[in-house]
Amino acid sequence: MQTITAQRTGIAVDGVVRVLGGRPVLDGVDLWVPEHGRVGIVGRSGSGKSTLLSLIAGLDAPDAGSISVGLGDCALMPQRDCLLPWRSALDNACLALENRGLSRSDARRRALPLFARLGLGGSERLLPAKLSGGMRQRVAFARTLLADKPVLLLDEPFGALDAMLARGRFVADLEVDVPRSIADPAFVELRERALEAIA
Repeated sequence: MQTITAQRTGIAVDGVVRVLGGRPVLDGVDLWVPEHGRVGIVGRSGSGKSTLLSLIAGLDAPDAGSISVGLGDCALMPQRDCLLPWRSALDNACLALENRGLSRSDARRRALPLFARLGLGGSERLLPAKLSGGMRQRVAFARTLLADKPVLLLDEPFGALDAMLARGRFVADLEVDVPRSIADPAFVELRERALEAIA
């Protein structure tokens, strides 16, 4: 097992094992995310993605191995939007700010510009039942951003499209150092490698 040193200020996952229902969902996972780094985890349903994020967030503990988050607190956006049905879209997003001690009116002022940036302008007063699935996801994303934590853990934040229903495992580690344009050949090649790994 790797030793986590004090100099590592990112996220270090070393030899993590998590057994659920007698089945190892995570079996010796190693992961290192440097400060300001971004990592995408792709896998079939049941491969342990959500479990890993819950462990990093501190909502659960591994059966073996260790996790260190040297950056401070995490904000977790789960797969389900978890919006409160009696609060408006804007007030759902404001929960993160209200939990930090802001009044509802101050929280609304802080959240409004982000709503516009996420394409939610005009939907501030709508209840969750009146929002499309994509809009609900964006409200949940806004709430996560407004938590203002140094680590964001996003569990399928842009849709719950799950065409691959078979249970899987971690199968590949792909280095992402390509332009951000989805039309760039390097990006297309990396996407194909990721899809092949989980096929």
